[in-house]
Amino acid sequence: MSNPELCKGMKFPNGKVFRAALREYVVRKPVDIKFKLNEKTKVSIHCKYECGWRVYASQIAGELTFQIKTMVPTCTCRRTFKHRQVTSTYVARKYLDDFNKNHYWAISGVKHRVMQDVYVDLSINRVYRTKRKAREFILGDERLQYGKLRDYTEMIRVTNVGSKVILQTEITEPNTQPKFKRMYVRYNAQKVGFLEGCRPPVGLDGYHLKGKFGGHILSATVRDGNDNIFPIALGVVEQENNDSWVWFLQTFADDIGRPDELNLVFISDRQKGLIPAMEMLFPTIEHRFCVKYIYNNFKLNFKGLELKATLWKCATVTTVREFEKRMQDMKELDKEA
Repeated sequence: MSNPELCKGMKFPNGKVFRAALREYVVRKPVDIKFKLNEKTKVSIHCKYECGWRVYASQIAGELTFQIKTMVPTCTCRRTFKHRQVTSTYVARKYLDDFNKNHYWAISGVKHRVMQDVYVDLSINRVYRTKRKAREFILGDERLQYGKLRDYTEMIRVTNVGSKVILQTEITEPNTQPKFKRMYVRYNAQKVGFLEGCRPPVGLDGYHLKGKFGGHILSATVRDGNDNIFPIALGVVEQENNDSWVWFLQTFADDIGRPDELNLVFISDRQKGLIPAMEMLFPTIEHRFCVKYIYNNFKLNFKGLELKATLWKCATVTTVREFEKRMQDMKELDKEA
């Protein structure tokens, strides 16, 4: 099937196998085809440019077997770098193993590979569709996966005693199935490890989900005794806003323990809705911003290694007096900064 050679009288187990072999054959030749008949029991095709090349195959009476009854194998058309049979689905299935091994396969890499193998120049849009379909083939239907979340949450509760899983759904229209809204997951080992061997600063962050249905992941992470990142809990929400952060932080506090009792300190970027959520839930808890994200905004208007070094010196001092001195140094370098 990787390089079939068709001839008159050749038989195939069924129509599906015949069509797959035909597609591979015309791509390899290449012959850009047009269907005259494309029925369940018979198929008739000819060259799109009417050069005389044609194939007719039909189902043998009383069997599922397909047989080529007529074939004119000579095509005199010149080669082009376009072919309608090289669809996004065809390319995704053909190179499925490559997509599976390299989830970040570049657009240019896919185009080059297809051109090298079958001499077809794919458009950028077709490559994007190919990558999306390859992802669907590898990961499965995302809609069906959401339907398995109830079983997944129950399995965690049964097999990982001490874990906490909350699954929220909502009904958007009357007499319809409930839809996924939010989810909170914290395994037992995460809580035990955090309370017994991790440092008090808790990092809060949000990430876009790039799947079909979008959403955000909210996470809480810390550093363990070896200075490695240790995740505590995560939540999947519809979007990153004040309501979702309040829900996640309130659930986190009810699950792990009150931040004031555990002497926690929160560090984050200026995420949407996070600052008012922290002020409402934990007004007395220390909440600071990550210098890395501050610098990402800082460098848009204030460039240069000297200003960068001065900013970090301001962030690392431990006394008010030293901080004011460092800030004065920055003003002397750039008054606007």
